[in-house]
Amino acid sequence: MADGRKPLGQICLENLSAAEHAHVSKAIAAHGRLVSREYTNAWGMRMLGACLRGRTLSSIASLAALAQLYRRAKLPHVGREIEDAAAQLSDAPVSDWISDFDVEENGGRGWLTGLLCGYPVWTTAARYHMGGFESKK
Repeated sequence: MADGRKPLGQICLENLSAAEHAHVSKAIAAHGRLVSREYTNAWGMRMLGACLRGRTLSSIASLAALAQLYRRAKLPHVGREIEDAAAQLSDAPVSDWISDFDVEENGGRGWLTGLLCGYPVWTTAARYHMGGFESKK
């Protein structure tokens, strides 16, 4: 995350010892470019989310180009979803999702999951084709 290649990172704190938790927290705090937040997810697990301070969704990828890519991947409904969301999400800070995002339950927006987690686009498109993401058709 600190080098800018992964937009959003999440660490499950449940199985960390107090020393490991302190080490992780200290390492993140040492990077002035990172913002982090501890939270409890929907399953009651303690989590730590982190991302680059001030990074926006549009700094990760062009949503217009991403919509076109999904259209070329024979997923026009996903392209429309991205276009519909682009105006609202383009300038949204990645930090908005630090504690309000779950990889498995992202409202059917697998393309957003892929962007935030730094997944290769073709793996996310393949998951749509395999039925792994539900979306409006």
